[in-house]
Amino acid sequence: PKPQKIARERVRIPNGGISPDPFCSCGCGGLVLGLVFQQPVKSNRLRLIEALRDNSKNEFKNLIISKLESLDDDSSYDLIYGNKLKTLLWNMMRELRLEQLLLRSVNLLTEKFNNYLIDNKRLQILNDKVFVGVDGRELPVSDLSSGERHILTFLTLVLFQGRQRNFLIIDEPEISLNIKWQRELMGLLHDLAPNTQIIVASHSPVLAKRNPSFLAELTVVKGEL
Repeated sequence: PKPQKIARERVRIPNGGISPDPFCSCGCGGLVLGLVFQQPVKSNRLRLIEALRDNSKNEFKNLIISKLESLDDDSSYDLIYGNKLKTLLWNMMRELRLEQLLLRSVNLLTEKFNNYLIDNKRLQILNDKVFVGVDGRELPVSDLSSGERHILTFLTLVLFQGRQRNFLIIDEPEISLNIKWQRELMGLLHDLAPNTQIIVASHSPVLAKRNPSFLAELTVVKGEL
């Protein structure tokens, strides 16, 4: 038999300002989904408006901005949840969250990297440029030493490429790193890519001694790959 179409009705809840959604899988009639949607929109409303204004203008963006600016009570948020803007706002909030996570990681990379620079050098990452500050002067990144450029390139690759993968295999990451960097390397890799399984092959006793809980013994069995 052909499946029957279910009539979709939205009934006002007196206290919640949320209309039930009969397609919600948890059986709450959409109440949970509505509340879950409403809170992040409230907390990100101004940031969403700012992001839309930063880009090129068009009538559709102006419409979304006007809708966001008009939100003032729970019932107005409920209207947003009940129309096609819901999907767009969900996607925008997910992008904002990823942007915030990336910004925190960039700040972490900059902070850790600067802790190990010498001669008053400081890496500066701004919206439109990256440079090395030394006593009030702006120098190009190429003025870093070869070892400093190596670790900066390596950590940047982990940040922007490694964190997007399920696992990351790194062979001898200690090359060109001094003892101080080697001691902190594994913890920093975890902080830069917290959701990625990182497998490291190393000859450095410093990495092993500093992170004994990370060690795994590999056994070669004859006749097996």
